[in-house]
Amino acid sequence: MRAFSLLVLVSALLALAFAPPAEARSKARKRHAAVSGTVAAVADGDTLTVVDKRARRIIIRLAEIDAPERCQPYGGQARKLLTELALHRAVKVEVIDIDQYGRRVGKVSVDGAAETVNRILLRRGLAWVYASYTQDATLKTLEREAAAARLGLWADKKPQPPWQWRKTHGVRMRCAG
Repeated sequence: MRAFSLLVLVSALLALAFAPPAEARSKARKRHAAVSGTVAAVADGDTLTVVDKRARRIIIRLAEIDAPERCQPYGGQARKLLTELALHRAVKVEVIDIDQYGRRVGKVSVDGAAETVNRILLRRGLAWVYASYTQDATLKTLEREAAAARLGLWADKKPQPPWQWRKTHGVRMRCAG
């Protein structure tokens, strides 16, 4: 009996020692919660900062799309459009995941609009579908329609997707000028 009690105690201690901290467990439960607030900043064509009602600044990466990098052709236009659509506006974010940088990844609706800014960027030809991170076939249709109409980045004969551009230029490249 004594050996069994000792085994239970050792098992419990090992479970506590190797369990993720309470904060990590709490974050895992909350990671898919919606975020509401006002857009305070736009970093680039697919990243913005939302301030919620508790004054927390939450970085949001737009889900399912990849906009050109800031220094990449059309990166400035993508950032400008996202700024026009969302800066200082009320948004609701359907959070899908948390990325490797700790950003919430989600679909962003502005002022209760039915169409997300994610889809608008695709429709206007200022983002690619991030096929590895979506199963929504309608997004690929939006991308094809923008390409056929030669909108935005599709005006170039061979636009380079950001994931290829980052391999050549690096993720944290500084823009010249």
